[in-house]
Amino acid sequence: MLKLDWTDTPATGEYATVYVVFELSKMRWQLGVLLPGSEKLSRCPIAGGDLTALASRLARCRAQAARSGKSVRILSCYEAGLDGHWLHRWLTGQGVISHEIDPSSIEVSRRARRAKTDRIDLEKLMRTFLAYLRGEPRVCSMVHVPTVEDEDRKRRTRERERLLKERTSHSNRIKGCCTARACAMPSRSSRASSRVSTRCALATVGC
Repeated sequence: MLKLDWTDTPATGEYATVYVVFELSKMRWQLGVLLPGSEKLSRCPIAGGDLTALASRLARCRAQAARSGKSVRILSCYEAGLDGHWLHRWLTGQGVISHEIDPSSIEVSRRARRAKTDRIDLEKLMRTFLAYLRGEPRVCSMVHVPTVEDEDRKRRTRERERLLKERTSHSNRIKGCCTARACAMPSRSSRASSRVSTRCALATVGC
């Protein structure tokens, strides 16, 4: 059973609050659900990306929490990763108060260090999430989720940087092949002159 400290957890009296944490993978998602007044963390697996099953699970949690007669709210948390921010936006659209946590900001035991790719245990993530909500200092850091427009602008910049690195990689590979075969690589200025000469020749013949 999960032993939790509910002291000073925000608005525990005003709402019937459901806490949900996620472990995300391509094949399967693990959900950890903590219902109001419960100390038992329920685990429910669903297929990765199955939003229909997730919506059904959230609706069931709302129905169970509503038995208290209070207004129901759902707070969720998961590790930011390669999935991007689409799940955060979907959850927000479902009325869920969603948080993305920076996985590198969660404290782990120095005596039992784990690889950075390991998934944080659901109970550990739930404890961290509740401690963050209580306002405990230096527990973890949450990721600022950009707007769709900001994300698109960043994507164009990242794509340009990737293409420049790819061009440099190809240039270095060609230079290496030429050096291995004792072929002289033309300088940047001579390559530019060659391109100009080629254009002039094509213009002369009417191409």
